Amino acid sequence: MKDNNAPRKIVVTTILFLALMLQAAPQEVAVDLTMAYKIRQEGLKNSDIDTIAWLMTDLAGPRLTGSSGIDRANEIARARLAKYGLSEVRIEEAMDLPNGGWDYSKAYAAMVVPYYVSFAVTPVAWTAGTNGLLRGEVELVEIKKIEDLDQYKGKLKGKIVMTPSTTSYEVSYKPFASRFSDEELETLQKAEIRNRSPFDRNIGDWRAMYELRSKISDFFREEGASLIVSEGRAFNIPASSGSRYDGKGDLPIAQISVPQ
Repeated sequence: MKDNNAPRKIVVTTILFLALMLQAAPQEVAVDLTMAYKIRQEGLKNSDIDTIAWLMTDLAGPRLTGSSGIDRANEIARARLAKYGLSEVRIEEAMDLPNGGWDYSKAYAAMVVPYYVSFAVTPVAWTAGTNGLLRGEVELVEIKKIEDLDQYKGKLKGKIVMTPSTTSYEVSYKPFASRFSDEELETLQKAEIRNRSPFDRNIGDWRAMYELRSKISDFFREEGASLIVSEGRAFNIPASSGSRYDGKGDLPIAQISVPQ
């Protein structure tokens, strides 16, 4: 459902909320310890977090924007909120996707020469499909700067392009998860909070990297490559490169991601 008056309602609500805050600021608010205790007990003894985690991971599954998975996840969330007693729970459309969304039904890959080996792969979102079984020779390419494209001109038509791995496997005997000690928790509590986002990088570097990826994607398509094979990130999350979901331009050629 769309509401053209939504922005006006948001502004009015915000103003009223701020006005109420200003009126209540000088007043002392009595703390309802009984209610605080009930809330704490509800969280400690009657928590539904395990069920919610299962619903939104195992049951809902992948939920890319514009896919059938997001419809499934939305309905699961709506049904759960309604079960909790919330009224008028509904799913509303946020925006239109010009190309109708993206989804896939099957993915399969295997090496057939010099012997047969199958691989678990994940198609990269917003890239084109193969329209059936595809077979071709694999060409390993390594492009770090725009000048590196020249050495591959006229060599990629019909080829399956593979990009080199950027990680190396290291044997570790440490458990994936561990508990912090009291001393470690105290140190973390005193530590200065800062943004540890991986995007905390010079904007110029990001722009240059994006432009290079876009040129590489266009180059592969112009040269007639049939498929791109790349390395997946942690937890087998594909790294989408040069793909668009705004419906503008041609879709990048088919690309699959191989788990690390």
